[in-house]
Amino acid sequence: MGNDRSMGLSLLEELVPPPATPTAAVGDFAAVEAALGTALPGDYKELVRRYGYGSFCDFLHLWSPFFGACTMMELARGVLDADTQLARVAPNAVPFARYPDPDGVLPWARSDNGDVAYWVTGGKPEGWPVVLWNPRGGQRYDLVECGAAAFLAAWIGGETAFTLLPKPAFRSFDPWCARVHETVELDAATGPFAARLEALRAAFDPVEMRGAFGSDDDHARQVHLVASQGSVRLTYDTVYGHNVRLAAPLEMLDAAHARLEAAVVAMGSRVVRVVRS
Repeated sequence: MGNDRSMGLSLLEELVPPPATPTAAVGDFAAVEAALGTALPGDYKELVRRYGYGSFCDFLHLWSPFFGACTMMELARGVLDADTQLARVAPNAVPFARYPDPDGVLPWARSDNGDVAYWVTGGKPEGWPVVLWNPRGGQRYDLVECGAAAFLAAWIGGETAFTLLPKPAFRSFDPWCARVHETVELDAATGPFAARLEALRAAFDPVEMRGAFGSDDDHARQVHLVASQGSVRLTYDTVYGHNVRLAAPLEMLDAAHARLEAAVVAMGSRVVRVVRS
């Protein structure tokens, strides 16, 4: 794994282009560093400027210091407080010191599985390595001698096998946005699953596949899709009844409903009810 941090950022951009409009990407880093009591690595600051607050591969969530009430600083303090409490009740459970202790770790990202990406502070921030650890994993962790961007590129590109992080099934970055979540319940499924799925894909084209469950000969299936450059998310589900789970920003909801209605008609189905969560 290369240790050039600017090269890490360039490689990451080749693997996963930054969003056109990142969320919470702009702010005063000098104020952030003053609040934390430390400078931050330059590649992380550039990561935030280019990607903002959001998710890589629907799994690993990059924190931004400028995201409302859930800033990187507050999220990091929450993780460090939990790690410290764990260390008090089980002194051998946490394998490293916590910032601001000397050489303590400082979190900057977290996965859906609870894996936390930290820097190991100490020395100049441009030389801080990344350590990946999960409290459920005991003493197991991954220590990589590179910056945040190179770490992300190595994981997404498959250059490095990590003990904790699974290899991504796809490459993506989605900036965070507020979404309305609905379950659109349909009447009984008719016709081949592949044809019904294609009707949904065609109505929201262009779409990306983001994982699936079940097989062609299995009546219980789930397929995850994203549309509108990641803003609209869809799950076509025949595992729990017959429905489409829809998540879209409020301002895009009417257009998403119109597309979904067209898809349901093409499926030869009909909407039974819509449940908003």
